[in-house]
Amino acid sequence: MVDFIYAVLFLAVLGVLATASFVLRVYGRPVAEYYAARTTVEERETVAKFAQTAVVYVRNRYGDYPGDQQFELAFNWLVEALNKRGITVKDEELKAMVELAYEEAKALGFVPSLQAKQNT
Repeated sequence: MVDFIYAVLFLAVLGVLATASFVLRVYGRPVAEYYAARTTVEERETVAKFAQTAVVYVRNRYGDYPGDQQFELAFNWLVEALNKRGITVKDEELKAMVELAYEEAKALGFVPSLQAKQNT
């Protein structure tokens, strides 16, 4: 009787391992790729939101500074904010995000353009 129970347990464990192996083989890669892609999308959204915050903050706080100084301040604020959260992005990508955030904020009326401010 004990041998029968061991045989049934062995077959049950073998069945579970075979099923798990099949599921991982079939669905493992797509799930891992989806997770990796989703994380990237979320990080990009986070970086974009922080870039917008940096631009609006710097334009409101340091609006009298020249544009290149405002850009550097926004860039440095963005780098610091992302580093605190463990998000690493290449400097060139962050600079592009700051530029894009400025253009978007300007188009939405959140910040006046530097040219409009100089003409007043």
